[in-house]
Amino acid sequence: MSGLMRFFLTDAEDIGIHAKGKLNMIRKVLAATTALFLGTAAIAATPVQEIDVQADLTAISNPKAALYWGHLAYDLKAAITERLADQLADEGAKVTVDIDELSMANTFEEITDVAQARLAGKVHVTSQSDNSKFDSYDLAVDATTLNALDADGKLKKGAFTDAKAYYLAMVNTFADEVAARLD
Repeated sequence: MSGLMRFFLTDAEDIGIHAKGKLNMIRKVLAATTALFLGTAAIAATPVQEIDVQADLTAISNPKAALYWGHLAYDLKAAITERLADQLADEGAKVTVDIDELSMANTFEEITDVAQARLAGKVHVTSQSDNSKFDSYDLAVDATTLNALDADGKLKKGAFTDAKAYYLAMVNTFADEVAARLD
């Protein structure tokens, strides 16, 4: 029995209150406190009015890179929107993601396989009505972020079967990270 519980039981016996009654009171207080914290967490989630993903694919001169990243803005916006569905509101923050096109192009010029591909960008959270809802940060996702590499730095067997699976894993992980910062 914990020291705190022993204290409450001893205190209850000293003043003639049944220990069961005291324990029930403690349980109710803990349940109410837990409900309060959970309610606060739900209320504290940032309402989001708009999600904008910008990726200027015309800046990518490498045809392989342009093909690989071709639907990135649409796919990433859809993934972020899906994760923030419960937070979408008529009024709230604007989430803007500006993808780093140079890192996408360089990925295809410098890598030897798709496991070295990298998705990076700047994320900005702004709000017209709430001055506390401002944030700006760099976010990058690669095979290391996805836990797809083994201890030797090689792609784990079966981690991704093709470039499309890897692309989707990067988009989904990027969206997960953006959504996590808005909770």
